[in-house]
Amino acid sequence: MIISQPASSFPASNEKQFYVSVSRGRENVSIYTDDAEDLLSHVEKHGDRQGATELIKTEFSKTIEIEKEISREIKREIELIKTVDIEPDI
Repeated sequence: MIISQPASSFPASNEKQFYVSVSRGRENVSIYTDDAEDLLSHVEKHGDRQGATELIKTEFSKTIEIEKEISREIKREIELIKTVDIEPDI
């Protein structure tokens, strides 16, 4: 049995989902991932599998928070630029 579980699938991962995946193997199971530590932290979570709608809401919320932080950083940079007194080279 070969399990491929990339980081992009981690939001849908939990203990139950991982148990079902691993228990399909009769003799041997190989797990391939791009972030073993993060996979472990996700599969340690108990819980029911999320549907597509719940996953999209979660990812959308994360995206909005990232965009807000970027906006705050841009505003800080603009304020910093306004406070710097630059004289043109003549």
